[in-house]
Amino acid sequence: MTMKRIKGIIGVLVAMMLAITILSGCGDGGEATGYEGKYVSVAGEMLGLELTGEDIAGWAIELNNGGKGTMEIDGDSGNIKWSLEGETITINVDGEEITGTFEDDKLVFDNIMDSGMKLTFAKEGER
Repeated sequence: MTMKRIKGIIGVLVAMMLAITILSGCGDGGEATGYEGKYVSVAGEMLGLELTGEDIAGWAIELNNGGKGTMEIDGDSGNIKWSLEGETITINVDGEEITGTFEDDKLVFDNIMDSGMKLTFAKEGER
């Protein structure tokens, strides 16, 4: 083998390793936060009145690894992006940001979607 051919083979191997490294970072990866999972509405409050049962039914937020997920309201669902800073979560849905906090294993939004409603979510199965 000539030196030129050896350099060519090494160049191809380096390019392949670089491509594999770049592509391995393209998954839905990201570090798990421990908050991933599906959250369903369990309590609410609006204008000083406690909301339960059908008043708050139909809301769900699924937080997936990598800052992506879905939000469902009365059977309509859409994709979301979310980020976490400490106990504060910011969810972006259709260009609108919603901010909430994790309190005692619950996800709480004081004014969800500017509705004036405080809505509390619990991980599905953990009311």
